[in-house]
Amino acid sequence: MYTQQELNVILQALLDMNIKGSDAIYMATLQTKINENIQKLITIEKEKEKKAKEILEKSSKRSKNK
Repeated sequence: MYTQQELNVILQALLDMNIKGSDAIYMATLQTKINENIQKLITIEKEKEKKAKEILEKSSKRSKNK
């Protein structure tokens, strides 16, 4: 699996290309797939951050209660 940064580079390269004819549909589909994967990675990262914050909050509450 690619990282978000790698996918952004690939997407930027696709956006910079001159696409003509029958390749246009294929390239547009590819761009959409890359965008979807980037969004999935962003969502996963946000969920990880959220879980990490919850764990830190729980552990700090436990420390205060002791």
